[in-house]
Amino acid sequence: MKLVAFFVRHQTSLIRMLPQYHALQESGLCEPIIVIVDERAFDLAEKLRSDGIRVEMVSEELRQDPLLITEKRFQECISRLPKVLAAILRSNAIAHSFLIDGWRCQTVVRLYKKSLQAWLRYLEKNRIDLAMVPGDRELGAFPPLLKACKLMQIPVVISTSNIPTRDSLAANRVGEKKFKANFAQCPPLWNMLIRLRFPQQVAETVHGRMLFSPGWLVWALARLGMLSKTPWIQGGGNSDFVLLNSEMRCETYVSEGVDPGKVVQIGDLSLDTLHASLANRGALRQEIRQKKNGDLGKVCLFAIPIYAEHNYLSWDLHLSTLRACAVKLQASGMAVVLSLHPRSRKENYLFLETDFGFIFASKPLNEILPAADIFICGNSSTIEWSILLGQPTINLDYAGISDGAFLEYPGVLSASGAEEFSLCIEQVLRDYEQLKQAQLDKAETISIFDGNSKQRFLAFVTKQLVQLS
Repeated sequence: MKLVAFFVRHQTSLIRMLPQYHALQESGLCEPIIVIVDERAFDLAEKLRSDGIRVEMVSEELRQDPLLITEKRFQECISRLPKVLAAILRSNAIAHSFLIDGWRCQTVVRLYKKSLQAWLRYLEKNRIDLAMVPGDRELGAFPPLLKACKLMQIPVVISTSNIPTRDSLAANRVGEKKFKANFAQCPPLWNMLIRLRFPQQVAETVHGRMLFSPGWLVWALARLGMLSKTPWIQGGGNSDFVLLNSEMRCETYVSEGVDPGKVVQIGDLSLDTLHASLANRGALRQEIRQKKNGDLGKVCLFAIPIYAEHNYLSWDLHLSTLRACAVKLQASGMAVVLSLHPRSRKENYLFLETDFGFIFASKPLNEILPAADIFICGNSSTIEWSILLGQPTINLDYAGISDGAFLEYPGVLSASGAEEFSLCIEQVLRDYEQLKQAQLDKAETISIFDGNSKQRFLAFVTKQLVQLS
């Protein structure tokens, strides 16, 4: 039986891949396996096995991150020097000088060559037929893994798509000289060379002109044949297919430089669960009513932002701003149901329950969301779900990401802080029906939403496996 491997780096990619894993497992088309390639996700393995999922954790040789190893070596070398000299070498101008970045480049090239050989041995030993990955611009173990698949002619499928917004990616790079590509900002020399040699690595963003990766790393990956041609969007690297959820998304990817032959429109398997949950709306609302001990009025589903978890904000600023927003939300009188991101720890947000009377959802977001009238989140791709359901939405952007992903959606309001958030709540409650219709009018631009994504996914995999045979 053919073996289809889902290569997982972290919990977010795992959760998005699990519906696909289960679809293949239930179909009997092939034998699926979850392969964890980052030790940060190793704690998930036991839970997966207890759920009857076949899972494997790769060896240290395969999961090593050359970037982390290189930086560790640099810091170890500096630590042996006198304190004054070490401080000079740690300064931004010296630590990212042409010579030291050149050393980083050479070190990473050597380490990735070694990893490539290890991945070739792994793929040959395990006889994997089809590789499912979260993207082709990932670092860590993925560059040598994807190159090994290419050399062994194993098809690589980016099985989980994302919203292609450059500005949100750029927000994570603001203030770091190693990403700057504007000559006026005196970027590292490597960056200036890369800007001229590989112009597609540069993006014009609201935060300025910048590279997706530091210049020296772009050069290293290019030397190895592991560089994505269009890193600001998935699909420009060593992948064969990108599974997307709508015709508009396919057009966007192609317009950004992805090969049209790579894009495949199948929908989103998580939306099948969302679609099925629509039939349970009444029962879900009754469950919430019992927890609130009374009439509901409007139900608000609040997907708690993860700005601290993703290092956009400090924990102190994140939680204090969240508390200020919770005061405004409590004053609205809505029944508020909280949904946690997989990366979040409930204990960090218990104050929303104890101090404000909000309740935590007992089901995953794609099962509980149909019970809501209004959706609130922080720059989450799940805004797409609320548009499909016709739910007026507030994007709580107190991290200042401002990626503009939903500017053309009048049913999606944005707030940068507690006071704007209060005004948005007032507008949503006042103009609810109008905003609801605005969401529904835009739904067809988001995704196929017919409950049949699973069938399309299985048909795609079947076709690939038949061609392999």
